[in-house]
Amino acid sequence: MKLTGELVELRDFRLDDAGAVPTWTSDPEVARFMTWDADVGDGARAVQFVERQMALADERPRAIYELAMVERSTGLIVGGAGLRVRDWRDQRADLGYVLRRDRWGRGYTTDAVRLLIALGFELGMHRIEATCFPDNRASARVMEKNGLRFEGQMRHVHFVRGQWRDALLYAIIVGEVSPAR
Repeated sequence: MKLTGELVELRDFRLDDAGAVPTWTSDPEVARFMTWDADVGDGARAVQFVERQMALADERPRAIYELAMVERSTGLIVGGAGLRVRDWRDQRADLGYVLRRDRWGRGYTTDAVRLLIALGFELGMHRIEATCFPDNRASARVMEKNGLRFEGQMRHVHFVRGQWRDALLYAIIVGEVSPAR
């Protein structure tokens, strides 16, 4: 699987990508916006993560598209972005993304989300959802720029680092797509 945008390319993970993964997974500033803790290990979790994504890419029908985000200008892996089909009958999927901190603010996630939305609708999804923590205004803005509408705040939906966290819910319905600029 390969999706090409203006700034980034999304493609299936390969085993040699594992060395890039800790660039974002070990950064506490990145992890503070995620449901997982920063990985301070030896990279073994990164290898396991990549191997898991490779196995999921081989499943048929494929329901999980966790993809490496590659900076088109350099070929550097700068993060990950994924679309997960949650319900084939109700044609519902969700998406998520993570980007290494030194690439924040460059439009990469906006470009990646645009690609994921297009993929979801090509797969026949009717509704695509995404969430972020209320204090992650940059993530909310990425969703808004891609036409996802704010639907509400889910209270105490994630138990993260010993405390309950709320999440903001955004969604887009087929036909509502407005291209990100």
